[in-house]
Amino acid sequence: MPPESALSASRHWPYLATLPVLPNAGSASAEGRRFVAEHLRRWRVPDLVADTAVLLTSEIITNAVRYGPPPLCLRLGLRADQVRVEVTDSNPMLPVLARPGLEAVGGRGMWLIDTLAAAWGCHPDPQGKIVWCELRLPASDGG
Repeated sequence: MPPESALSASRHWPYLATLPVLPNAGSASAEGRRFVAEHLRRWRVPDLVADTAVLLTSEIITNAVRYGPPPLCLRLGLRADQVRVEVTDSNPMLPVLARPGLEAVGGRGMWLIDTLAAAWGCHPDPQGKIVWCELRLPASDGG
């Protein structure tokens, strides 16, 4: 049995948000970016982390739209030390980390995720697959 979404266990993620069905079209990335930006602003996540999460969300959704038929689902989680973004799509094929050359027009999405995220991964899901990334939050000074 494939592992479930890390965000489905809400006791580990006190702040959760789900955008259940993203359109599989050009508007999906924009809708996902808005969703993540609004929630992270509401949850008072520092701008640098929020901006990076928005960028990585866009990359994951773009790959899902490009390589998988609908539906797509975006989940966002926050806990004291990190933000997690998960996108579920219906294509069971897992993404491949490529290192495109300087002349390449595209193919940098997973490379950006690998470079900017504290951790990322993917695993099969009954609907297809889940691609996720996590970003660390700065340590609180407690005061």
